[in-house]
Amino acid sequence: MHTNLTPVSSNNIHLSYPNGFIAASCLEKRSQEIKLADGGIKVEECWFEGICVVYSIANATQSFSISFNYPKPCRVMFFALDGKIEADLDRTVIRINKDNSSSASTIDLNANISLHTNSTMLAICIDELFIEKLSAQGTLPADVKKHYDYLTKKDLTAKAQVISKNILDNGQTPYIKRLLLEAGVVDLLIRLHQPEETNLHPPFSSTDKARLLEAKNIVEQNIKQPCSLMELSRKTGLNDFKLKKGFKALFGNTVFGHLAELRMNHAHKLLKDGRSVSEVAESVGYKNAHHFTAAFKKHFDILPSKVGKLMVILMGYLAWM
Repeated sequence: MHTNLTPVSSNNIHLSYPNGFIAASCLEKRSQEIKLADGGIKVEECWFEGICVVYSIANATQSFSISFNYPKPCRVMFFALDGKIEADLDRTVIRINKDNSSSASTIDLNANISLHTNSTMLAICIDELFIEKLSAQGTLPADVKKHYDYLTKKDLTAKAQVISKNILDNGQTPYIKRLLLEAGVVDLLIRLHQPEETNLHPPFSSTDKARLLEAKNIVEQNIKQPCSLMELSRKTGLNDFKLKKGFKALFGNTVFGHLAELRMNHAHKLLKDGRSVSEVAESVGYKNAHHFTAAFKKHFDILPSKVGKLMVILMGYLAWM
């Protein structure tokens, strides 16, 4: 695994790990820091067989970018302990706010993480062999390897904070620190794969669920010219209550919240491909480019005109490496 940390300035940190996170002793530790005139960023790392834990705290007026690359199958978990971070995993951009978390299982990890001003992140990368061991023991579901979707939960941050405290606690012996970190990571994995509580949601029949899925598909296929709620109700045969409440209960977002996420993620991809702001605004259904710019800035905390420029800088930097 190779990790490159690059702030907007010319300073950078290059981090690398052995294959499978195999440690020379029971636990490997490393601390890196970039100091700038307006603050800086500090990165604390621990790794041992099958697990790598990275704690990053950015305290500056500028944003920082961390890139993760791991050529083997793994699961990666991101936590925003403070502020806001964004994880760009090739085809999907995941926004993570304070008290929120996201997890992705991937065959070939290639992620770019943006830490916004005054943000704290915990990232945990777990090799597939470690996941397989837990599955064989019955600790995780037997079909855990099939979970290659993006999972998001809001009730794991307290557990992540405990892991962060253990990373920062220099009074522990390496052996005790490893035991605590491994136990914390396993606890997170177990909780991540627990089924969501459904008894708090209003009951919906299988027919209603099928219609809600149809509504979701209609939204996703018409991001440029979306239906109104009234049109969506008519097309799916759902009344207003079931459409609004059911959509939020089953998909974790409102109809228009889901539409906004789709538009912004698609816009981000088009901008990375070099399309102009006006082109992209029109492609995702905005008649006014200024309204699109405001929405994009609110969503990603960056102007859309900057995305293409950042990609040019990044490609130049990768070519130089």
